[in-house]
Amino acid sequence: MAYQAKEYWERRFGARFSLSAAGHQGFSERYNRYLYKLKKRSLEAALRRYGIKIEGRSVLDVGCGTGFFVDYYTRKKSNVTGIDITDISVRILRAKFPSCTFVRADIGSPDIGLKETFDIINVFDVLYHIVDDNAFERAIGNIGERCKQGGWILLTDALDPEKSVSEHVRYRDIETYSLSLGRAGIDIVGLIPVFRLMSRGVSPAVKNELVRKALGRVIESLAWFSYILDLAYCPIGSSLMKILVCRKR
Repeated sequence: MAYQAKEYWERRFGARFSLSAAGHQGFSERYNRYLYKLKKRSLEAALRRYGIKIEGRSVLDVGCGTGFFVDYYTRKKSNVTGIDITDISVRILRAKFPSCTFVRADIGSPDIGLKETFDIINVFDVLYHIVDDNAFERAIGNIGERCKQGGWILLTDALDPEKSVSEHVRYRDIETYSLSLGRAGIDIVGLIPVFRLMSRGVSPAVKNELVRKALGRVIESLAWFSYILDLAYCPIGSSLMKILVCRKR
């Protein structure tokens, strides 16, 4: 059966509404907590580098999932609206964050049901899960329409199509993003590294199941060590994931 985004994510979140469901499901909740700490660190680095103020600003969190970034922006006193493709995310987050607005919508659909515009649009780990090119272009168009002039878009991608190894993952290169974003009136102003060692699973070249399990346990046990190394040294050239810092013209 071909990848169907809504059904796929409903199953993942329905089985376990946690960071390990929203993040790298091949690793434990503990491992994903380290992973999300690096995502938060990189987001804050982007905000500092480009002088992006978030207190009191309107934020659209695209693919709000289990609410990690909703929580972050809310704690920073932003006015947050979240959209997600799943019913379970919207239902749970409405109860958890009553001061925020949540909408069930597919960012790649022709109409996402929002009319207001936002100062900041947060799009972490979303666009590379849109495998259809037409839906990807619609998603970029929707983001452009919902962003205020001079507003900021923060999105993530590996920017390496060759690393797209799953049916629900399609990374795109920087040229593709530059063209698509440009058509939506959005400029890429910089890149921020996210992690270099974290999120590296067992190589697909390892076929023996016992060996794969043993290597997986080693990777899990070294999560804290990989996290510390990524905190200390994560150049953009070798980073597995990047934040594209973008601005609406």
